[in-house]
Amino acid sequence: MKSVSIVFAMLALPLALAAQPMLEGGLFVGFANYQGDLTGSTAPNMSENNLAIGLNLRHYLDFNTSVRANFLYGSISGSDANYDFRRERGYSFETTLIEVSVVGEWEPLGQNRFGSNLSFQKRLSPYVFGGLGLTMIQPETDFGEGADNAGVIQDKEAAFSNVQIAVPFGLGLKVALDEQWVAGLELGMRAPFTDYLDGVSFAGNPGGNDWYVIGGASFCYRIK
Repeated sequence: MKSVSIVFAMLALPLALAAQPMLEGGLFVGFANYQGDLTGSTAPNMSENNLAIGLNLRHYLDFNTSVRANFLYGSISGSDANYDFRRERGYSFETTLIEVSVVGEWEPLGQNRFGSNLSFQKRLSPYVFGGLGLTMIQPETDFGEGADNAGVIQDKEAAFSNVQIAVPFGLGLKVALDEQWVAGLELGMRAPFTDYLDGVSFAGNPGGNDWYVIGGASFCYRIK
């Protein structure tokens, strides 16, 4: 009889979940960093981590997939002073960063977070995400003593948009604290279609676009 009850619960669970709104909304707190013409390698410089905060709203389509809307606010910065071989050039920048995006999430072990009685289980569950967004920037760049450089002049006269399309993607880990609260950790890259996150292109490396990274913790409340 017990096995019959378990089977019935498993069959009824998707219907029960579909009958109730599966929404989570909450806060994000973390950091923003960047890689571009003012970094010394393909990895961001950790000394340039800046605060990033945001809001998100997640809608579950089933156990394993969901769609999430994000609003993020932060800043990114960089400086040649962080690298001995770049110190003489003397460039630096800082820009406010505002991102609005929609991503899809795939949580392969998502079903394990639900018990037969529809309650969330306190189990770690990894996920990957990817989507599309808009990033608003306003770089303030200091070219130091190289203001007369031909590349600097081109960059100062460049007509780039302050609103850029970006592709966010990355991975995360979430855990249900109880039936209402879900906590998570996430690290994601953003690939914008511009070389002007830092206001530098011709005066640096015009051969590739800049990108930035967002990482941190989220705390979401399940909206019934």
